[in-house]
Amino acid sequence: MRPGCQFAIFALVGCCVLTAGPSGAQSEGRSQRRTGKVLQTNLPQQAVQPLAPPSTTTAPPTATSTPEASSAAWTWKDKGGQIRSRADLDAILSGHKQWLDSKKKQGTRADLTGADLSAVDLTGVDLRQAVLADAKLNGAVLEHADLDGADLMNADLSNSDLQYAKLRRADLYGAKLIEAQLGLKAIPIAGAGGERVRRGQSPPPEALLKAIKGGTEIPEAARAGADLGHADLRGADLTNAWFRDADLDLTIYEPTADPDTSGIAKARHLDLATYLDDPEALVRLRNEFNKSGFVEAENKITYAVNRKETAQDAPALHWFRRIAFDLTCQYGMNSSRPLKIIGLVWLVMTLFYFACMHLRGRSGIYLQTTREVRGQDRKWRFQVLLPHLTDAAARGRGVRRLGRRLRWEWRLTRAAMYFSLISAFNIGYQELNIGEWLKMLTKREYDLTAVGWTRTAAGVQSLISVYMLALWVLTFFGHPFE
Repeated sequence: MRPGCQFAIFALVGCCVLTAGPSGAQSEGRSQRRTGKVLQTNLPQQAVQPLAPPSTTTAPPTATSTPEASSAAWTWKDKGGQIRSRADLDAILSGHKQWLDSKKKQGTRADLTGADLSAVDLTGVDLRQAVLADAKLNGAVLEHADLDGADLMNADLSNSDLQYAKLRRADLYGAKLIEAQLGLKAIPIAGAGGERVRRGQSPPPEALLKAIKGGTEIPEAARAGADLGHADLRGADLTNAWFRDADLDLTIYEPTADPDTSGIAKARHLDLATYLDDPEALVRLRNEFNKSGFVEAENKITYAVNRKETAQDAPALHWFRRIAFDLTCQYGMNSSRPLKIIGLVWLVMTLFYFACMHLRGRSGIYLQTTREVRGQDRKWRFQVLLPHLTDAAARGRGVRRLGRRLRWEWRLTRAAMYFSLISAFNIGYQELNIGEWLKMLTKREYDLTAVGWTRTAAGVQSLISVYMLALWVLTFFGHPFE
């Protein structure tokens, strides 16, 4: 074979080898990527290091790989700036529990004044009467914690979780509760159709979620709001704090900034919130409810303000306002109560008039009507009484015939009900007289009038009913107590 031909054959074979080499490597790389064996195939050859053989032992976990280690790594600072461990805090809490259990005879009261306890987990801890003034508790988890009577003056509780916490009689003067969680707040996940809650919280029960979404009353067993009864919120910063389902029973509400309006509108015992020096905070909150359309919450604040003002009045004015406005309609908060009082008075007076029809005497109810006799109209007037009281023969027949007696009793019952109804609305103005309108509903034309002390009772009923009716109109269609 000629040298030129041999050179051409060798050149052709070399080109084929060079072409097959890279494509084979790419094919092998693709297969390895499919099996997950090679993570970087596009690196230069010298950059790829050989894989180490699999080890039969596992590396020990790091300090942050377990919750226990994370909890042990958490530190805090006392008021002197010294860094302390979680064990130190647990020792203080243990001494405080001993102090409570022994009724202040043993142990030491927890004094964490000015301590930096940010992001601390104090779930279910008993901190009754603990001193936490000026402490930093922002981001703290205080679910189910008992802070009854605790000193939290000027404490920073921003972004803290206070679900189910007991804060009755706690001193929160000047405390910061910015975006604090004092009630259950379910936040929907966009596009997921579920609910998410803050870290460290358990998901809300299904019945509670339905109550929140439907606006119904939350079951007592599922309530998550903090108990703020008798707590002092003077000067507190409640910016965007969530108060839904929180208990505000006799809470002193004088903060510098109000919480989330939609949340506190659903707080419990909002009508029992009070103030010491200035009602400005409650009036400001009422105005926010008015702007947002929370009519029921607005009426509750109106009641709270007027109830406090009534308690500060002189004895005579105090009892007048309490009887005339509080017991009747609760200063407009319960606008339907006047109608219920009218119905109750009608029922009581019906029984009273029915009893009068069974008593002899001049006082009683008389029926007046006009009858035509021999072509002339003659007026008839007689007392409405049970026939057995005036006719001996009727008494004898009534004894023998029980059905006749029951028919007479039913007639007197209807007469008492009718007279009580027209007495309730017997006062009018010019053409506006509901009592006269009611008389037109009868088949025959007649009048029922009262004589003696029965007439006095009918007049009192009329005054009470007309006042209740006017009060219902004013409170249902307006706000006379704001």
